[in-house]
Amino acid sequence: MRISMWDEKKIRIVDIASELGVRTAAASNVIHGKTKEISDTTVRKVQKMLAERGHLPNIAAALSALIILG
Repeated sequence: MRISMWDEKKIRIVDIASELGVRTAAASNVIHGKTKEISDTTVRKVQKMLAERGHLPNIAAALSALIILG
């Protein structure tokens, strides 16, 4: 199985949640901007980690979601 350099740098929601001690659903909601029911502390922690790790949203996934949910 071949792994590209992109796969090596991929930030997984489960890894973020595990490192921060939050639920995967909470980390996912922060990433997707659904922070209404997430504590400010959790939002800040997740956003800080994403910034530190250089997280970039997957544009293809975002466009796909827009088309499906359209």
